[in-house]
Amino acid sequence: MNRMQKAQFGEVREFLKRAFSTRDSSGVFAKLPEGLADAYFRHCELIDAVGLARHRLAEAENREMLDRAAANLEANLQYILACISSLTCRTVIPYNTEDGDTLWKISKRHSSDLNEILKLNNLESVILPPGRIRLLIPLKSTESN
Repeated sequence: MNRMQKAQFGEVREFLKRAFSTRDSSGVFAKLPEGLADAYFRHCELIDAVGLARHRLAEAENREMLDRAAANLEANLQYILACISSLTCRTVIPYNTEDGDTLWKISKRHSSDLNEILKLNNLESVILPPGRIRLLIPLKSTESN
């Protein structure tokens, strides 16, 4: 990519960032305590770390301890999701991105609002970072799972 293409790409990225950084239209995510969605993602990272540590341990006693820790973290995840759903009066579901996913495709697949996905996940751009990432997807208020 030459310098001119990079500059144009940067301009497009900034345009998209401005276009999709508006507040959610209904204001439902303004009710969330700051950091609540981040707490969900930190719990997911802890569960991943516990799972990795469990596979590396040979002692059954330590594996059982990690299994209990993972179960507690999973329960916390469900509680955090319930809190987010309750505070926003919306069903919120977890989603792990896959190859070829875009925020546009994800929002259409789940009949969700793109701006609300950006707001809830504290994303500044519609461009997903490379690799697998976790997202929280707010469903329309008429849907429930």
